[in-house]
Amino acid sequence: MSISLSGQLLSLAAGLLLGVGVGLLYDLLRQLRLLMAEGLDLLFWLLACLALFLCGILFGGGQVRLYMVLWLTLGATAYFAALSGKMRRLLAALAQGIGKIFRVLLAPLRWLSAVLLGPWIYF
Repeated sequence: MSISLSGQLLSLAAGLLLGVGVGLLYDLLRQLRLLMAEGLDLLFWLLACLALFLCGILFGGGQVRLYMVLWLTLGATAYFAALSGKMRRLLAALAQGIGKIFRVLLAPLRWLSAVLLGPWIYF
């Protein structure tokens, strides 16, 4: 079974966009890994393989073809070269902003727990 030229070009575009998406996912999980425990690497690889598998089903006639993997790699490399630094700074600022919001929202709860549990904490 062969794929037409237009189908191959569609696979090329999908692979490049998938590579950019995988790079963005990596940066997002990198930021989460800084805040949380390890173990997100497995999640990254599972999601990346699932995305490649679905791309093969949708655009490769049910097969993951070598050129799809190459285009995904090229898309991820282009993302890391062009956008990764800016996205990491943006994600870090976003994480700091969300952290500040949570600290403000949880301040009354921390105060209440200190008032109610304070005498028994050191017992």
